[in-house]
Amino acid sequence: MALENRDEIANLIFLVDEALDDGRFEAVGALLAHARSTVAGTDKVLAGAEAVTDDCRRSIRLHGDGLPHTLTLSTNLVADIDGVAGTAAASSLFTVWQQADGFALGPILGGAQNDTFERVEGRWRFATRHMEVHHVGDLSAHVGGGSDPERPAAPLPLPLPGAPGGIGLGSTSGGGERAGSGANGRPGNSADEIRDLMYEYCWLVDRAEFDAMGALFAHAVSRNGTDPSIEIGSGAAIAAMYHGHHRLYDAGDGTRTPFARHLCTNVILDIDDDHPRSGRATARSKYVVQQAVAETGFALQAIVAGRYHDTFERVDGTWRFAERIFFVDFLGDMAAHHHPAAP
Repeated sequence: MALENRDEIANLIFLVDEALDDGRFEAVGALLAHARSTVAGTDKVLAGAEAVTDDCRRSIRLHGDGLPHTLTLSTNLVADIDGVAGTAAASSLFTVWQQADGFALGPILGGAQNDTFERVEGRWRFATRHMEVHHVGDLSAHVGGGSDPERPAAPLPLPLPGAPGGIGLGSTSGGGERAGSGANGRPGNSADEIRDLMYEYCWLVDRAEFDAMGALFAHAVSRNGTDPSIEIGSGAAIAAMYHGHHRLYDAGDGTRTPFARHLCTNVILDIDDDHPRSGRATARSKYVVQQAVAETGFALQAIVAGRYHDTFERVDGTWRFAERIFFVDFLGDMAAHHHPAAP
């Protein structure tokens, strides 16, 4: 199935973020190869893949493992799409998080990106990108190109939806939604239903409804991608782990809560649901968990951040998790979140 126009455009924005975090600057250049890129308050103008790639290499510091140690999140996406003309405009906010040696996990840069797109031969691509920097934190571990010349090569790019060559997206859907019954019980297209499942997981964990969260994975296996030897299991096993690991606090209304918020964004989708009652899909996303506990004096901060690689299946018209591989890329202070014996 071809994605809806908005989903294809969102994928492009998130793919740039993913390539930046992977240190794959050539992929960033390829994604912006046909765009004119500018930055508010500067005279910088970049045009062409080589110019974008070289600018990334000059501007972004890679550490000893060949990575910038960042997690770039794009949120609040608003898009205006003319599917007939094959043009679109989108605005979004970005936040760059970083953790490096001697540098605690936290936001270092924030702002807005205003993009335009064009559809050429059935594929959307960037036409312009204009960046606005609103907030600047400690960039000492981020700016300045160059790295250890003996560093390992950056990881190879993952296959992108509908693009055997590694860059680009499948043909546009031309509009129209496919009826279905999502996790929240309302009709919607497949992309909406899958995102609903991912966001429902976050809501349930943050409300300490661990049994209901485990039910989302009744037919799925969860694995630790950072340490492949750890297999969490599925369903009740996942719920039991959360019950055992998470610290809960009095919410003041008779309930117990972790006082944490799971933020999930940058969802890159690839969906194959041509069969009316079955289908398969994959999603790559990023997450940040924030926590603040007033009763213990634990100030608001990010405590863990990383990525989800999910597989979904549609059975009898309903999408469900088939597998989740989670990656812990950055780890902050977990003292208020996990019991001392928890991994």
